[in-house]
Amino acid sequence: MRLGTTQPAVSRTLQALEDDLGVCLLSRTRRKVEMTPAGMTLLRRAEAILNDLDKALVETKRVAEGSAGEIKIVYSGSFGVGMLPEAVAQLRRAHPDVRIAIMPLNTREQITALRNQRVDLALSPMPSPVEDLEIETLSAAPLWAMLPAEHHLARNTADGDSLPLAKLMREPTIILSRQSEPMIYNMYMRLCTEANVEPNIAFEVDYLDATLALIAAGLGISYAPASVRKLSHEGVVYRGVEPSLDTAVSMMWNPANLSPAARLFLDRVRGLIGSPS
Repeated sequence: MRLGTTQPAVSRTLQALEDDLGVCLLSRTRRKVEMTPAGMTLLRRAEAILNDLDKALVETKRVAEGSAGEIKIVYSGSFGVGMLPEAVAQLRRAHPDVRIAIMPLNTREQITALRNQRVDLALSPMPSPVEDLEIETLSAAPLWAMLPAEHHLARNTADGDSLPLAKLMREPTIILSRQSEPMIYNMYMRLCTEANVEPNIAFEVDYLDATLALIAAGLGISYAPASVRKLSHEGVVYRGVEPSLDTAVSMMWNPANLSPAARLFLDRVRGLIGSPS
């Protein structure tokens, strides 16, 4: 090992270290100098510390570049089964050392988690501004109806067919609550007003899985972006609506808490849909 300093300087440094520790690190005779057991212990520990420091510097640089670290992503309703899996797969192939955690949260919970910096990115149907957060509308998704498999409107149509919205609006509806998904709730109420139909809300729920379970039990119909068709659920069928309606697909983040890895993931999502950066 080359220390880049003179022998007398090394000797003085070692002597000062021995004085500080109160132990002998070297056994010195006229013929040779050997390390004591205490000296060997200190050497091994020092080498381990230097090795850990080198690893820490490499990891720090990789995290700063976005090729390592962790991303926490949350999604609302069926938005997690659309572009999200492909974007995750692309990022993992390019940066396998980035850890990715994904979990469902409704929009209200997403906003709280982003503000508290507990998550990095949120995929939701929230196109309107939210204080302290950045929102980018990525694309528009067609709205589809979800019906019990034995519903009379479902029995007379095939998978992929569309149903008149005017007929659907008169059916008992299971709606995501205003508190959890204000955009979806407000869209339903607006459609009722435009169709001159009294809202027929059978249940208000906070999560899509509860909606699907209630539909399968024959307790009503509901609506979700087209990506919901990827969620196979026994007793539930999916139909388009006429006239066609779109829901926004948006990404939210806290500008004070967007890591380099999260930026790379956002770029992957933009690339999938051709959104400008």
